[in-house]
Amino acid sequence: MQKINDTQLKQLIEAGVFVADGPLSIDVMRATFLSDFTVSNMQIKKVLAELELDYAPRGIQLVKVASGYRFQSNEAGRNVKQALAGERT
Repeated sequence: MQKINDTQLKQLIEAGVFVADGPLSIDVMRATFLSDFTVSNMQIKKVLAELELDYAPRGIQLVKVASGYRFQSNEAGRNVKQALAGERT
């Protein structure tokens, strides 16, 4: 098992949630892209909480749902999405 610092862990988790096809659970993170690293659930939860705060003032938010974590647009972002969807028709 390799060691990983908090910055690297944050980058991996952010990228993992970003590219995932759906919500990503901590168990799936640990079993896939974090499987080679020595990292605790507490470290992962700490990084996820930091990412939630990092994205809170932005148009995209990291949210926890029943099946894991995902990025989604905030209210302003939903309006943009609706406007773009209407533009395509």
